[in-house]
Amino acid sequence: MTGSEDTAPEEFGWILNRLRRQAGLTQEELADRAGLSARGIRALERGGRPPRAFTLRSLVEALELSTQDRDRMIGAAGRVRRPGLHEGPDPDRGMPLGRDAELRSILAHLAGKTVRQVLLLTGPPGIGKTQLLQEATRLARMSDVPVLSGACHRFGGHAGAPLFPTLAAADQGGSDADTAAVRVDRLARRGHVLLVLDDLQWITDEGLATLASVVRESRRVRVLAAYRGTEVGVGHPLSGFVSELVGADAVTHVGVGPLTPSAAEAVLDRATGGAEVLAPGRIRALRVAGGVPLYLEHLGRALASMSDAWSDELPWELVHVVRDRIMALPAQTVAALDVLAAGTSVDPVTLPGDDDLAPAIAAGLVRDDGDGARLVDEVVARVLRDGLATGRRCEVDRGLVPAVVHERRDAKSLAQVRTSTASDLYGLGRFAESAREADLAVGPAAASDDLSVLASAYLWRGLAGRMIGRGSAAIADLHAAESLAVRQADDSLAGHARTGLAISHFYAGRLRQADRYFRQVLDEARRAGDRALVARTEGNLAVCAYCFGDWGPALDQYARAIEVGSATSRWAEAWARLNRVEMLILAHRFDEARADLRLVVALPQELDIVRRATTARAVLEVRAGRPQNALRYLGPLLDRDPVPEWYVTEMLPTVAAAHLAAGDLNRASAVASSAVLRSRAAVHVPGLVDALRVAAVVDAHRGAHARSRSLVDEALGITEVAGSPVFELHAREALAEVERVCGRGTDPGRADAAVIRLRADLASALPEIAVEVR
Repeated sequence: MTGSEDTAPEEFGWILNRLRRQAGLTQEELADRAGLSARGIRALERGGRPPRAFTLRSLVEALELSTQDRDRMIGAAGRVRRPGLHEGPDPDRGMPLGRDAELRSILAHLAGKTVRQVLLLTGPPGIGKTQLLQEATRLARMSDVPVLSGACHRFGGHAGAPLFPTLAAADQGGSDADTAAVRVDRLARRGHVLLVLDDLQWITDEGLATLASVVRESRRVRVLAAYRGTEVGVGHPLSGFVSELVGADAVTHVGVGPLTPSAAEAVLDRATGGAEVLAPGRIRALRVAGGVPLYLEHLGRALASMSDAWSDELPWELVHVVRDRIMALPAQTVAALDVLAAGTSVDPVTLPGDDDLAPAIAAGLVRDDGDGARLVDEVVARVLRDGLATGRRCEVDRGLVPAVVHERRDAKSLAQVRTSTASDLYGLGRFAESAREADLAVGPAAASDDLSVLASAYLWRGLAGRMIGRGSAAIADLHAAESLAVRQADDSLAGHARTGLAISHFYAGRLRQADRYFRQVLDEARRAGDRALVARTEGNLAVCAYCFGDWGPALDQYARAIEVGSATSRWAEAWARLNRVEMLILAHRFDEARADLRLVVALPQELDIVRRATTARAVLEVRAGRPQNALRYLGPLLDRDPVPEWYVTEMLPTVAAAHLAAGDLNRASAVASSAVLRSRAAVHVPGLVDALRVAAVVDAHRGAHARSRSLVDEALGITEVAGSPVFELHAREALAEVERVCGRGTDPGRADAAVIRLRADLASALPEIAVEVR
């Protein structure tokens, strides 16, 4: 793309608008496909801001673009694609580390120390083949060797790719009738030409025929190519070509494997960019990566972004790459991998149909060392477990039931007892114990063939799992519970599962999905005449409307929830008031917030209400300049053992803000960092935005300006994806404060402009609230 940086967003917006219309999508439909907000799509098309990397990936996938349109969109966004070979090495990745033996073979090939024309690098995806090709290109150009480079693509591209387009571009003076070999000879005016080709496993028949003719007819070409050996089996066209080269003694093969431990450490350290990383996170990343450079780079960047610990969530890009390899396998192989994935480690498992695993073994995802099949590394195991389809979970769990359970009747009885215990423990707030009991119930329930009992086990494991921070796994369990309950026509259990899903999606930042589930639950509650559930769900829908920026309707729904709850469910009334308190605090309507809070305190108390009310009271104390009071209120709640992770993530940002207001920067920094880490691990997006807001301001006061801006950028990125003005207000409050502390903004009013505008929008939507006195 040409032009100044200032014009990039506008050009991107024009291209996005054209491609969206070309796909026949409205802004709302594209937003739904991409998991973004319609508001964010409109802003991008107006040229209001450049897209972030996550947004760009989501748009490219949702629009299902051709290679040409995809490259044009990425170029317009000002994002640098992973360099093609013609662009030289990726400066962010640097020189290949721990590859001395491979580089010696490449240098010998470049220097012509062997008569063999072709050098082939093979290995699984992510092992570092492309980086070696980039380094070879750089070394060849340093020696004034002409380099022609290209890459094959799985989807689309020229029929003769990668050679025809590459040669035509380099030899523009040639005739269309010239063969590839003639073009190569003409380009090699002073010696050999180096032909560098990547991803040969996707080469077309025409491209392979062209490559074969060049190797046979031109003695002035040396070929350096790479392919995934795991994807080239017997019968693959490339396999026959390699056999021909072997027969002619024209090829050298170099297998690229995992890095040594010392080299892996060096790659991880480079990926962290010098960020300070604590030993436990570093050790775990090295173990999980298993010496695979791609894993190390993604995990290193993830570690650097959280700075001080390890998140249980794998980076999105890494998950996508591994899942892509899995889904390329036959269906029966994926089904067999599900069974391996259901375990908690990469221990060997003996399967009845080991032949089904042969493609996975060939693809380098599974190995069989005689004791049974096992997944090659923890990354593959994690991706498989997290992505296990709902319909398969029942079958897999049934297949892994311990052999001691023989009688279905005994299995059902055991499952019923454990499920009932899990339910009781959940009601007592002992969520970790509830999750353990439900986990122990799943296997026997699956063996009993009683789908209702199995649905209950999944339900309580999912509900309790959410409370102890198992975000992604909890959603999978709740989906399984809902699916089984629907099959059994158990409306009550299905409603519980949908409520859990709605809440889980909300806290994961997927507000639209949460809203849809809540509306479904509300319709069912009204049909059943369950007024208590109506009150709770009205309150939850009000929270969604509030986060969407529909502040007037949110206030109306809070009022309805309070009215119905006062007659049917004091808990629902208290919960609705607490959520309205949060809205009033955000609008700086502190007196009304205190009045609502006093009414909540007067209602019958449950521990979850006490925690939320105390947190809201602490926020008001910090706002009033009394941080020590806030710490005194929250301290006893955090000192209770155990405190469910869900509540910890909601309280810690306020604790950090109180320490900051009290002038204790060290303590504020430690608590804020813990809040960010724990919110990420729990998939608690509203808590994460709040934690990032406080952590960014704390870092700015400590002089860590670069890190503070990085945290603000992360919060703004979450805001863009979720499409929530409430999240945006929190993030922009942090941005304005960081700008003031760092001295970057010469006009404080300008720095605060977005905050002032958003808060004015909120205030104008809220009439005076007449809070009744009891």
